[in-house]
Amino acid sequence: MVTGALQNLLNVFKGKEISPEEQEQLFEEVFVTVTGRAVSADTNIHPNEIAMVQQIYKEVFEKEIEAGAVRSAANSELFETTPLESFVKAAAKKLTGVEKYMICDSIKHVVNADGKVGKWEIDYFNQIATALKMTPAEIAGLVDKSGPL
Repeated sequence: MVTGALQNLLNVFKGKEISPEEQEQLFEEVFVTVTGRAVSADTNIHPNEIAMVQQIYKEVFEKEIEAGAVRSAANSELFETTPLESFVKAAAKKLTGVEKYMICDSIKHVVNADGKVGKWEIDYFNQIATALKMTPAEIAGLVDKSGPL
């Protein structure tokens, strides 16, 4: 069963239109899911990585998120049948350039939080950046993110 917390992500994946309010919630859903999955990308869930997701989430959304919510979103049964990248690719069409940049930048901070970045984490970052259709220049912050990318 799909949790209500990921309903907008599922709707976009199915090709349904979403309202402006749902659009804002979509960014939050993608952010939590993608950064949550980054925590376990190397199969070693380090407390610093979860703390980093919580810190960035608070800065971006101006509210708290529990560690359990980060783990739950990333491990939703929604992704048992369809890879997360497929959902991110569908959502990328609805996200702004700033939102996509923030997601990539946040993944970078999360995978660095334990002091080492492994091959699986690099692969995960590349998969999400590709699904978001981000160019290297966009990821590096060299492109003006104020407009659509």
